[in-house]
Amino acid sequence: MKFNEELILQHLAGMVRFPTVSDTDPEKMDFRTFRDMHEYLEKTYPLVHSTLEKKIIGEAALLYKWKGTGREKARKPILLAAHQDVVPVGDPAGWTYPPFEGVISDGALWGRGSCDCKSQIMAHMEAIEALIKEGFAPECDLYLAYGYNEEVGGDDKNAAVLMCNYLQEQGVRLGCVIDEGSGIGPDKEEGIDHNVAYVHTAEKGYVDVAFIIRDKGGHSARPGKRSIVAELGELAGRLHAAQYPFRPTDALIKEYKAKAPYMKDRAAAEAFLNMEKDFEAAIPFIENDPGRAAKFHTTQALTMLQASERGNILPTSVRLTMNCRLQEGDTVESLLEKCRAIADKTAADIAARSEAGAEGSADRGIEVELLQGREHSDISRTDTEAYACLSEAIHTIAPDAVIVPAVVGGGTDARNYYPICDSVYRFGGNKAGSGGNEHGFNEYFKQENCSQGPEFFYEMIRGYCQ
Repeated sequence: MKFNEELILQHLAGMVRFPTVSDTDPEKMDFRTFRDMHEYLEKTYPLVHSTLEKKIIGEAALLYKWKGTGREKARKPILLAAHQDVVPVGDPAGWTYPPFEGVISDGALWGRGSCDCKSQIMAHMEAIEALIKEGFAPECDLYLAYGYNEEVGGDDKNAAVLMCNYLQEQGVRLGCVIDEGSGIGPDKEEGIDHNVAYVHTAEKGYVDVAFIIRDKGGHSARPGKRSIVAELGELAGRLHAAQYPFRPTDALIKEYKAKAPYMKDRAAAEAFLNMEKDFEAAIPFIENDPGRAAKFHTTQALTMLQASERGNILPTSVRLTMNCRLQEGDTVESLLEKCRAIADKTAADIAARSEAGAEGSADRGIEVELLQGREHSDISRTDTEAYACLSEAIHTIAPDAVIVPAVVGGGTDARNYYPICDSVYRFGGNKAGSGGNEHGFNEYFKQENCSQGPEFFYEMIRGYCQ
């Protein structure tokens, strides 16, 4: 199936013009903007909205159902996920074109959400509109699920959680979930010129942890001997030095076995292919490459510092925030135990160097606070009917593509559907490099090859639902 690239980019531009920015505080969100976009979708995709059932979940989540014909041996339902919300634009002066005007120029659509991830909604809608026009009727049920707070998490208030709970209450058990993810193309970072299609079968865990040191504060003209800023700096150095060691997991072994044969660096390729037996030989190819390094261990990144509000005030408290992405096998609690041990040792060493009760501050403890945390997701299998259908759809639009199962470092709504589905994947279908600068200035989506996403979902739906 071929799609009119100019037309579908215009459809996507229309979505971008709705500033559907999410916030950790729902009270600060303009849900009228979401409802306006819903009306736009109804006008742009009339067959989708006259054929599929639509339900609003929570404040603005869209849950569609395309009821299958109910053939006796039809597969379990499939759910295609994406999110409507976008991140803030930052300083408007950083944008070449206004971020919510949906400007098409220089062969691309420019605007917040054009890549992440309204292009995914467009791909689903275009594919289904075309299938309905052709008279296609799915044998199994198909769901579309579009949340409104993916960019800010939300735990139990997350729209994907609400939709999953609703489906669970309806007795729905899904056979496949496909959420946003990578596209198809060469992987320059890994030195692969061949087309690679990364299908993410899992995602790393996520933890934000804060470290707090308190004191009496005062005037900076009389600083005294103690500096809680210096103490926090000592802690920061120790945390940064205490990185998790690299280690292979079954998922990483499977990923590199699939792609190593196509890497130009043959020494690295051989090391990765042999890392089950000799992982030490692979470490030199990991430790100096941030992208690879992030895959092979739980990452620890010091990201935020807070002290006093003005330069002439001694702070009453200082705060350091560390963000971590959990590798399979590490947990939120094991990470917290490590953090507490480093904090306690640092506090004890600082106290040992100081006079007892000096300057009225005998308590030199360091508080450790979990801000938010979620475990590494389940890992979906690759020997399923769903994965086979996904692979076949990929090869239909890119016959030479090497399909590589992998674990993604970022978070998606996909993790919230494991209670009702074992086969949860993250794959976008677009040509790699078709969009970029997501979360940054000048986010864009190219017109060239922008039809590949709709083509993938067209083939995926046909292959899975019949």
